Amino acid sequence: MGVELRLTRAFARTHLGLVDLDTATRLGMRTAAWYRAIDSGAFELVHPGVARLAGAPVTREQLILAAAWACGPR
Repeated sequence: MGVELRLTRAFARTHLGLVDLDTATRLGMRTAAWYRAIDSGAFELVHPGVARLAGAPVTREQLILAAAWACGPR
């Protein structure tokens, strides 16, 4: 497992099991690696650009945060 995937997983663990593509790329993950993580089942796509760690419990708070992140900063 690469450093960028470990950093991305660590971020998700402190954010209700979620990570967004923009944050993942800022942590060093390439876009292709993001899609490989989704294809391999390490991440589960919640919304375009927002994923949940595989096995992270689905909660109401998580779904709200995922929707907010999917809407973007504006």
